[in-house]
Amino acid sequence: MTLKKKPNTEGNTRNYITRSQALKRLQVSLRDFQRLCILKGVYPRDVARGNTLTSKGINRKKLKKDKIYYHINDVRYLAAGDLLAKFRDISAHLKRYRKLVARGELLDAKLADKRRPKYSLTGIVKERCPALVNAVAELDDAISTIAAVAALPADGKKGINPKVAAECHQHLQHFLKYVSETRCLKKTFISIKGFYFQAEILGETVTWILPHCFSQALPDEVDFNVIATFVEYYLELVKLVNFKLYSMVGMSYPPVIKPEFANIANNYVHMDVTGGSAVKEGLFSGMRFFLSPEVPLVPTSLVILSSGGTLSDINHCTHVIIDRPVNEMDNKKDYVQPQYVFDCLNCGILLPVQQYAPGVKLPHHLSPFVDDIAVPDRQIELNKLIQEALRHNLPEDDPEDLKAQRLQYQEGIRQEVTMTPEMKQMSKALLPKKTRRLLSKIEYGEQRKAEAAEKLRQKKLAIKNKTK
Repeated sequence: MTLKKKPNTEGNTRNYITRSQALKRLQVSLRDFQRLCILKGVYPRDVARGNTLTSKGINRKKLKKDKIYYHINDVRYLAAGDLLAKFRDISAHLKRYRKLVARGELLDAKLADKRRPKYSLTGIVKERCPALVNAVAELDDAISTIAAVAALPADGKKGINPKVAAECHQHLQHFLKYVSETRCLKKTFISIKGFYFQAEILGETVTWILPHCFSQALPDEVDFNVIATFVEYYLELVKLVNFKLYSMVGMSYPPVIKPEFANIANNYVHMDVTGGSAVKEGLFSGMRFFLSPEVPLVPTSLVILSSGGTLSDINHCTHVIIDRPVNEMDNKKDYVQPQYVFDCLNCGILLPVQQYAPGVKLPHHLSPFVDDIAVPDRQIELNKLIQEALRHNLPEDDPEDLKAQRLQYQEGIRQEVTMTPEMKQMSKALLPKKTRRLLSKIEYGEQRKAEAAEKLRQKKLAIKNKTK
């Protein structure tokens, strides 16, 4: 008679343990375990109800659906390094500190608080992002998170430390200063959530959002301690990336506030850097903008400075950006609404200022982040303006470039002519079955989008005919 085997001791099922088992193995509290997982980038595995990718070869009958499971290698990774030992030292230190406070020994408690153990996240950032390109690819969530925390009111009782909020604001301004100096901003969009920006840094696309400057209230149902842990890692990531990016372009880090703006808010607009290589002229080169007080300073100036423009006072400016009625206008200056600079950046040309004059109904603000088949009327109008601008600003052509372009164009025409529908069907038949199914799904989705776009176009045409 053989011995009865214990459950979950063979096969892939034994590679997953519950959160309670992980806590017992690591000998930490639930809060410290959550902080460890956030800082080291460990997430639970959906194996009890999971798909074929996460639960292949797993006997799900022996796993409970109401439990949270972690891979055993992830738990071993959490135990590696000195971060877990530092958390234990901090827990022991807090116990001693509370005992001193309970006994009324406040002076000793104050001295003990100064000796609180500290840890560094630099090694963890290097583990999770071995190369600078990997760190830049993770800036999307990092910049958006620290921008959101910088806009929130600091409240230590709810988990947002005032020092952390100030540090978020500082490193955010350093990053925006780099974007404005290197002119790597590509797209922007104003939405109800905030200002979306997209820049290209070291070949990686970085997209982030800056919230609107409204007064915020901290909701009670949100656990800001979890957000504070994310911010702790993101701050270290942004700090290291900023230092590397500034060093690569030869600029001094950190940028310093100009002496004349020492008592003003710590914005990147008032910062100064030394060094750096010369950058090419931008869309707003030679144009000086004055921002009215009601115009949001940080997002609008980011678009202007990233496009080669400069900020000036009302007496020496060429353009006045204003968002309220104007009684008197200077004929030597162009008065526009803030949407003008955002639309110009997205189109890559200087749009007519008459469409954005104060008091005029603004044209539709289109998002550059969507690629719908249904083309809005405003996009058709912008395409015409772009084509006209390209026709007027054609550079001197290089014969070698013209020859290469002609050969490429002829090759494309030849392929279009030779690839008949029958040949396309035959080439599709040679594909693997899995790829062929995927291609059919893509074609079906594009066909449905085209039908919806045509239906929308017919509906708009019918509405126009009725109004006439």
